[in-house]
Amino acid sequence: MLLHTAREGVAGMLGHDLTIEVGTWSATVAVGEDVADCAVTAEIDLTSLTVVDGSGGAKPLSDKDRREIIKNAAKSLNTGKHPRAEYTAQSVTGTWEAARVEGTLTLNGRSGPLPLEIARDGEQFVLTGTIVQSDFGIKPFSAMLGALKLADPVRVTVTAGL
Repeated sequence: MLLHTAREGVAGMLGHDLTIEVGTWSATVAVGEDVADCAVTAEIDLTSLTVVDGSGGAKPLSDKDRREIIKNAAKSLNTGKHPRAEYTAQSVTGTWEAARVEGTLTLNGRSGPLPLEIARDGEQFVLTGTIVQSDFGIKPFSAMLGALKLADPVRVTVTAGL
């Protein structure tokens, strides 16, 4: 499970677009005869985040930068109070090659819709969606009096085999 962030603001060129891996998560998938008979639930450990890549920026990411990013993420995500996120699908439509999941994400103590697109890639399935942080009461990180900030939408990519 990967989280892809983007930067914005007048000093955006100083920051990095990040790829953050969720190290610990689990999902239960019930596969039926038809795509509509499938069910998905997932639990995500928000304390298991690791920065795996950072593109752009004024300088390459250091180990200190990576630690600081995770520290800021933990604060923004309020992991002390809400260390886990949960996802439950309400419906799945489409085909075995391309489908859409309508589901609910619970993050930071708030629940809201999170649709996911599913594409088959050989023996694996790739799920993609976008979480808007402010929809879940999360204030995107900012620095330099708001001149450098994390964009509100965060793209999620999950690759899983069945």
